[in-house]
Amino acid sequence: MDADAMVCDPHERLFCYRPGLSLQRRKKFRRGEIAVESSVDLHGLTEAEGRRELSRFLDRAVAGGQRCVMVVVGKGLRSPGRPVLRDMAAGLLSRRPEVLAFAPATARDGGAGALYVLLRRSFRD
Repeated sequence: MDADAMVCDPHERLFCYRPGLSLQRRKKFRRGEIAVESSVDLHGLTEAEGRRELSRFLDRAVAGGQRCVMVVVGKGLRSPGRPVLRDMAAGLLSRRPEVLAFAPATARDGGAGALYVLLRRSFRD
């Protein structure tokens, strides 16, 4: 297993983090206690469009030195079979080295229809 691979909570599939992220930071992040600096809404996009938009958004956020962002994916209630955008986002986020963690947003920010994303400021994080 890759030492920097994401670790996912077995009880909550959409909460994943990189080894080395402290328990205190993970708890604060999951509770929505880190200020969201920007967000992107992928509602209504196809999977391919969503992947491109999310990649561009993450590139801009990292370039801008942002620490915590939000990705609105919806709950997938209109997707046949599975929540397409949510699954795509989770897969893409888990493969991006600048992503330290991602988790479902709190109810005040959209719950399971949105994801908080914690980004590295530098590769020293």
